[in-house]
Amino acid sequence: MWPTNSPDLNPVDYVIWSVMQERVYQTSRVHDIDELRQRLIAMWCELEQRIVDDAIDQCCVDAEGGHFEHSL
Repeated sequence: MWPTNSPDLNPVDYVIWSVMQERVYQTSRVHDIDELRQRLIAMWCELEQRIVDDAIDQCCVDAEGGHFEHSL
């Protein structure tokens, strides 16, 4: 049994945040924390469900319940 908040089953840490980081910083430099917050919220709202689904498939399903952070 895996705990609900197990970092071993958290594709957000390994896939989705890297996508978010790439998108937030691709256009221009972030000048302050408020701008960063606004960009993160905007990018999160625009994030396609396919990316989340792919992260879950790649990390959790393909690893068959094992560790996957080093395979990304």
